[in-house]
Amino acid sequence: WYMITFTHLYQRWSKSSIHCYINGQLVSNTFFPWSIESADLFDKCYIGCTPDRSDLTSFSGQLSTFYLFSLYLEPLIVQGLYKLGPAYKNQFKFENESAHVLNDSQRKSMYDGKLMSSIVFNYNPVACEEKLVLQAAPKTNVSYFVHTAHAQMLSNVRSVITYSIYSTLHSVGGIQVFFPLFGQLDHQQADGSINYNVCSILLSTLCELIERSYTIQHQMLNSKGFLAIGYHLEKVLI
Repeated sequence: WYMITFTHLYQRWSKSSIHCYINGQLVSNTFFPWSIESADLFDKCYIGCTPDRSDLTSFSGQLSTFYLFSLYLEPLIVQGLYKLGPAYKNQFKFENESAHVLNDSQRKSMYDGKLMSSIVFNYNPVACEEKLVLQAAPKTNVSYFVHTAHAQMLSNVRSVITYSIYSTLHSVGGIQVFFPLFGQLDHQQADGSINYNVCSILLSTLCELIERSYTIQHQMLNSKGFLAIGYHLEKVLI
């Protein structure tokens, strides 16, 4: 996936500029004297296409969460947004949601309330109702919309929802579903051979899940997962 970010740095007494970031890294910038009056009204905004909806100028692919902020995003914040990943769709309200992803300076700059209050709109594939993309910005924020802030999907657009491995594991019973697999390491393949790499693959997968999820860590402790794995491995070795 790619995260594309455009920032507009307004300078009252000098040249304003637009900066383009890809995956949190600055790739291009240019001076752009864009004069916008506060009384100007914009009646339409197209995301992923131009007003003529031409196939040549329309985006083809999947879009994750789409934010518009009313303030200039510092490079530190842009890098923090990229670290949060494509599945992030929240309002930068609770600092604990990113405790294991962001460093201290990024958390302070992103969760001081300014970024949350500057969200003009927040659209994501999860907050959809039929052909309507719901506005997911905080309700206490200043509204810049004359009418409704919800977005309308075009005729050839549809919502695609994916689920992480963690939510999928939770649906089938948690990390405990892995434990019985360690008791089947000596099962023969169709050709009568035994694949001795399965054990290392299972262990590395389990380690990655534990490292990246607090929920998995608690499940391992509460279910005495390491004892269960040791029990199955002992039976296989015997």
